[in-house]
Amino acid sequence: MDAAELRRAVKRGELVLGTFVSECWSPTIARIYATAGFDFFLLDTEHGGMDMESVTANILVARGSGITPIVRIPWHDRAHVLRPLEAGAGGLLVPMVETAETARQIVRFAKYPPFGQRGVALGRAHTLYKRVDPVQYTQQANEETTIAVQIETAKAIENLDEILSVEGIDVAYVGPSDLSHSLGRPGEITHPDVEGAIKEVIAACSRHGVTPGIHLQELELVKYWVGQGMRFVSYASEVSFILRGATQALEEVRGAFPSLLAPRP
Repeated sequence: MDAAELRRAVKRGELVLGTFVSECWSPTIARIYATAGFDFFLLDTEHGGMDMESVTANILVARGSGITPIVRIPWHDRAHVLRPLEAGAGGLLVPMVETAETARQIVRFAKYPPFGQRGVALGRAHTLYKRVDPVQYTQQANEETTIAVQIETAKAIENLDEILSVEGIDVAYVGPSDLSHSLGRPGEITHPDVEGAIKEVIAACSRHGVTPGIHLQELELVKYWVGQGMRFVSYASEVSFILRGATQALEEVRGAFPSLLAPRP
């Protein structure tokens, strides 16, 4: 689905499914994910080494393929918020949001006036290089851009109601791994303390009309958390898909010729 359809689905509380691009930066991955049927994918510029040239190429291919590209930015300053949107991203995933002031700053940088203070530079990648009516286009961009904030620390859990009361925040997206570390349960994403905190996010989202989201690597956990109310879900990444498929394929081939293979360490 395109960016407008994705945000409408998010606002209606429908389940949308995506995944990550973390290491394989060729824009062909956007077309592959679209063919697979994902609603969106996340370009990781927080932990990955992707530069803006690769980000822009992936975004343009995605927009021509019917899938929404969302960029996970490395930080919430103006430049990192603005540049992916100028490249045409359908939304942002913003890490380490712990206060309402940070949430307000993100919205201010991401939205055009009168709602925010996004700089106006039209005729670029985000308008597909077309001449557009500035009033109509900026209003449309404000309506179609999805803003997801990552809830991944104990401090963010403490400030949930203040963060999610900020107008313009569409998704509260849990990073289970970081959250488990912050709560003193590193890697134990099914620990009762971590599960309890995630359920607090879902409850706070319900109070404030925000969509709860999460990233997961295991199907059983996806089933569990969708059952608990998660509606913006990213599953695995291109690295895990390739590794999983390659491992299975190689095991099948080796299994066909056991007597011919030298022992492997």
